[in-house]
Amino acid sequence: MTEKITITVYAATSAGGVQTDITEDIISPITFRHGIGGISQLDRIADVGTMSFTVKNIDNKYPDTTIVRGARCGLIVTYDEVEVVRWAGKIESIIGKNKIGKLPTLDIKVTDYMDLLSGAKLTSQAMVTNKDLYDVICATIPSSLIPFKYDMIWNVDDGGTVFPTVFDGGKSNSTIYSEFNKLALSGLGYIYIRQGLLNPDDNWYKSTLRGEISDSRMNDEYTLSPILSTESGHIESERSELLLAENDDYIVLDERASTDIIEEITDAYVTYGSNVISRFVVKAYPRYVDSGSQVLFELDEPFQIAAGETKTGIQITYSNPHDTTVERVNGFDMVTPVSGLDYKLNSQADGLGTDLTANLTVTTVNADGNAADFGATGAIYKLVCVTTGGWVTVLQARGKGIYFQNPVERIIQNWSEVLPYYGLGEYTLDQKYIADITSGEGYATLLAGIEQYPRDRLESVTMIANTTPDLMRAFIYNDVGDLVHITLSDLGFSSAYYIQNVEAKIGLNRIVTFKWGLLEAVTFTTNFFTLDDAVLGLLDSANVLGY
Repeated sequence: MTEKITITVYAATSAGGVQTDITEDIISPITFRHGIGGISQLDRIADVGTMSFTVKNIDNKYPDTTIVRGARCGLIVTYDEVEVVRWAGKIESIIGKNKIGKLPTLDIKVTDYMDLLSGAKLTSQAMVTNKDLYDVICATIPSSLIPFKYDMIWNVDDGGTVFPTVFDGGKSNSTIYSEFNKLALSGLGYIYIRQGLLNPDDNWYKSTLRGEISDSRMNDEYTLSPILSTESGHIESERSELLLAENDDYIVLDERASTDIIEEITDAYVTYGSNVISRFVVKAYPRYVDSGSQVLFELDEPFQIAAGETKTGIQITYSNPHDTTVERVNGFDMVTPVSGLDYKLNSQADGLGTDLTANLTVTTVNADGNAADFGATGAIYKLVCVTTGGWVTVLQARGKGIYFQNPVERIIQNWSEVLPYYGLGEYTLDQKYIADITSGEGYATLLAGIEQYPRDRLESVTMIANTTPDLMRAFIYNDVGDLVHITLSDLGFSSAYYIQNVEAKIGLNRIVTFKWGLLEAVTFTTNFFTLDDAVLGLLDSANVLGY
């Protein structure tokens, strides 16, 4: 073991308070895990990551007001005189143990920011139309999670699949996490958290929210990470003299290299036959969209409202104005209620009395009564009556309807004489926010063709970082989503893999054992060559191939 590191663990004294160095009181190994839990081609969104450790709490050094649930916590690793934020998140739980005759301790569990997304609701989220992944993710994070935005660096690719509609594929109170999962599968992309940042003085508590589109992995370029300063070159002048910094040290170049693991592992998990796909089902969901505004809700029976009264919590649900037998309809481009058109107040229930509409206002609110937009499936109205009460005879909602047609389904079937020995191997790609099945069908056909016959599959590798400088670099700098090359000659592997998830254990002796869950690199694009298409049918800069 030649490579040594130092670590520093900080915990905030409050949810937004001063950071406290608690490293000297840690009495257990530090373990962490994050990334996309599964290793199939359909596992595309990260699970909630966790970091755990135990601190001694002699004389109540850390009372309840010092380290609190929800406070930031970060792990900084220093190697080759460079500090890197290797893990960051918020404290999820603190369990105190203070048995008689034993050392009082606190078991601390930290979760990454996927935890916030898994619990945050999208209540009354307005529908988004004709947006790509970047725009949708920006629209997804509600104002209640603004602090989350400041704890993250956003790295979301734009372009790629344009979703006809989003936030119309589930319940109105679905979570951000569930919506992200639908987006990733619909667009054949990935959404996950990356840990590890430089400049800990400014960003030690931050992580990166990474969103990939279907073409993000098209170039298959290996991820580059910093090399050791002792192996890096130096900046020279025009006369080939080494330049000095203000502290008289030579200026080191920021050189980077790809990660190539060659035989340097302690364990590999290999399966045979788990790759087989015998049946691949693809689903898409066509929609019909109104070209102009329609009445999507109207009042069934008039009701009274008194002078000075406020009625909140009036839940409206959109209905299909074209076909009452079709229950499901969503709305977008909803019109702000207009007095005298979308709502009316009258002295009589039949609407034939005195018009009192000037005394009534109607707005949309959320469940707490605060101002909000129309939701995808309905809205909550707030009615306020001032000087004179009466009967609400008209109350409606106008906007463009989105009507769901029967799902389109394709089944890609494989068969060979060996399939019965390896299970059914069924995959289902459920693209909730895609109307055209073309991209999903192409992807399923590609994978089913590759995985028709059983073979060895490398699913994970475990390494000890302290063994070599290259392994320590891999532990510190490589993370989820990176493309690395792994060669294990005895097992017959030499290929490119994406890191799906990371597990690590840092012992009290600072020996680091880490594990990568691996996903084989498979190149796929949604940009199929299309006859008579001005973009996708180009033969060269001037000619399009037609029928």
